[in-house]
Amino acid sequence: MCIRDRYIRGGGFDQTLLLIDGMKMDDIQTGHHTLNLLLPVQLIERIEIIKVPAARIFGQNAFSGAINIITKPLKKSNNKVVEIYANDISYGSYDQFNYSIKMRTSIEDKFNSLISFHKAKSDGYRYNTDFKNDFIFMKNNINWNFDNSYSNLPKSFIYEISPVPVRRPELVILNHDLADQMGLNFSNVDNEQLAKMFSGNLLPKGSKSLAQAYAGHQFGHFTMLGDGRAVLLGEHISKSNQRLDVQFKGSGQTPFSRNGDGRAALGPMLREYLISEAMYSLNIPTTRSLAVVKTGESVIREKPLQGAILTRVASSHIRVGTFQFIRTRENLDELNTLVNYTIKRHYPEISKSKNNAYDLLSKLIDKQIELVVNWMRVGFIHGVMNTDNMAISGETIDYGPCAFMDSYNLGTCFSSIDHMGRYAYGNQPAITKWNLARFAECLLTLINPKKDDALKLATELIDKFDKIYEKKWFNLMKNFYHIKSIFSSNIISSIKIQIKFICIVRPTILSSICL
Repeated sequence: MCIRDRYIRGGGFDQTLLLIDGMKMDDIQTGHHTLNLLLPVQLIERIEIIKVPAARIFGQNAFSGAINIITKPLKKSNNKVVEIYANDISYGSYDQFNYSIKMRTSIEDKFNSLISFHKAKSDGYRYNTDFKNDFIFMKNNINWNFDNSYSNLPKSFIYEISPVPVRRPELVILNHDLADQMGLNFSNVDNEQLAKMFSGNLLPKGSKSLAQAYAGHQFGHFTMLGDGRAVLLGEHISKSNQRLDVQFKGSGQTPFSRNGDGRAALGPMLREYLISEAMYSLNIPTTRSLAVVKTGESVIREKPLQGAILTRVASSHIRVGTFQFIRTRENLDELNTLVNYTIKRHYPEISKSKNNAYDLLSKLIDKQIELVVNWMRVGFIHGVMNTDNMAISGETIDYGPCAFMDSYNLGTCFSSIDHMGRYAYGNQPAITKWNLARFAECLLTLINPKKDDALKLATELIDKFDKIYEKKWFNLMKNFYHIKSIFSSNIISSIKIQIKFICIVRPTILSSICL
């Protein structure tokens, strides 16, 4: 149904609508008029989205009563004000009402807006905020220490957006060991508040949420991408002075979602939590998982599944695909900005290099070889080694259809869509080299302004991959066999024969390998 524009004054009248069961909330639209929506208690749990010109309003079941939604343009201004009143609150505190009603502009709405919350018959409880930071912020009694540097990069790198609120967040698991390493203290916060925070319904003070732009080769085909179901909450400085990205995965649609719903299912989020923490325990560079919450909503895949949000912690989310995205823009200043930012954040030792792009490529080659050698030693198969899933930090990132081999087979795959075995276990070193070549392509202009010279320098570096990989792999095996002498040809042959038997062993046993 569509409600036509009504004049508030000058002969017009207010419109009152009683919501009834079965009404499609997406079909309710208002013009510049007053609309009173009366919500019977039995409908509160089922209401999802009501569209008004300036915002989307998310209702949940933490309160009951009536809501008045008033929209009108301000005099001599293009801004709009949306006011929400809660009357006859019979369940929950006013704080619960604040957390239950959230508003945000749709992706297309770029005008500035204000939002006001009022408690019925109260003069002292009012909350105002700019719409770009339109969530209620949690008091910082957890020791969050945000310093958000990525948000200061050019706007082409990011899109500022808040997580989409969820209906009934519920904490599933919290990583207390990681929290302690980060310097976070959750002892004074109950699970209900933690669930709200790790679902994005309640944001930590100092956070500045955004979606990151990037591109990537997916199964060899170049595609423009971006955070389609993730939001970077901000950068937390740990008690050891380490800068860490804190990201929500499954937090709703962003401008990069394309046809996706922006959500994630509980099973895959728990899977990433378990495997990322296993990789950390195996002494393999990896992103980590801080928490998983259920959303209280279903996601539709082959069948309805429980929705969930994972909180991921990483050294950064800068990817090879990030550089590919900037390269497509053909903006040398932006490329320089990204290179300098990456070096400052991850490789400050080369900050004074005479050719920092060349040295950055060299650093990443070493980091990625070290990473894939570690994967191979435990029989780990990433599954989707697209360039957007290769982190410049050298960490394992984006756990999808990944697994550990049960028995040694170079052709083992765990991705249902990898029909050709591109990302099979035995192909991982070669794919790593291929991805690094794509990274080198992004830096050619900075390596040397003369194209032929740049190609020669970059190719020479990439061609060193095989020898570096072989050296690191055999050093790994040498340590495993406790061989201290220089390799003889017989020893090398023996090690090659034994490699397949080593890979059969479960990763928990292989964790004893000294690196």
